[in-house]
Amino acid sequence: MPAIPRSKRDLDRLALQARACFDREAQALAAIGFPREGRALDVGCAAGHFGSLLKQRYPHIQVHGVNFDSDRTYADLDELTGRHLDSYARVASLPKDAFDAVYTRFFLRHVPTPEGLVAEMRDACMPGGIVAAIETDDGALRTFPELPGLTRTLKAVHANHSEVDPFVGLRLRDLMIQARLTDVRVVPVVLSSEDIGKDVFLQLLSPFLDAGRNALGDGELRRVTSEIAAWRRHPGAFASWTLYCGGGRVSRHA
Repeated sequence: MPAIPRSKRDLDRLALQARACFDREAQALAAIGFPREGRALDVGCAAGHFGSLLKQRYPHIQVHGVNFDSDRTYADLDELTGRHLDSYARVASLPKDAFDAVYTRFFLRHVPTPEGLVAEMRDACMPGGIVAAIETDDGALRTFPELPGLTRTLKAVHANHSEVDPFVGLRLRDLMIQARLTDVRVVPVVLSSEDIGKDVFLQLLSPFLDAGRNALGDGELRRVTSEIAAWRRHPGAFASWTLYCGGGRVSRHA
């Protein structure tokens, strides 16, 4: 689930992802104490789809988005994101002590030092505010029937991006504690093909297949694609993926 769109196709997939996951993610954020009003900062907001949905759910919250200057993005991203959120900027670093809540989605897995980003998010949050992250664990992606080709694809993609952690969702509690947050809590968020449908679930996997094109080559990728098509036709096919929503509160005495 790459955070930064490279094309119109990526933008469409991110919009689909936000809609498919929103209700479950919003429930998990509420469980860790995420506010329903005030100023929130969406770090690595991409096109701002999730923040836009958050604003619709909670009319009294302002959502401000940032992407980092170093990220390569879809050419029209800045204009699009500015329409979705209360404000938007490209930044080299986060502002200090300015928000009631700071959150990120599916972005830590693309950061070589996620502990550094969580600490920066803490510094962007006012004392008493909430820092939150929603992240994946590729090891928690399960299918029936099994898809060995998809497993090979994931391993190849992971090997090509060894500087980042595709299992960072399991580390959220530790990352929050390292950042000296209090009242840390991690809530699992389960997505399944039963709930969101096979086609939408497979759309969530498309970034891995795109990345696998370079890692595996066209021939192997065709075999994997054929395997997935057979899975889709199987009447008993089922898939699930456990995400994790973790967060903690910035101490008032720091």
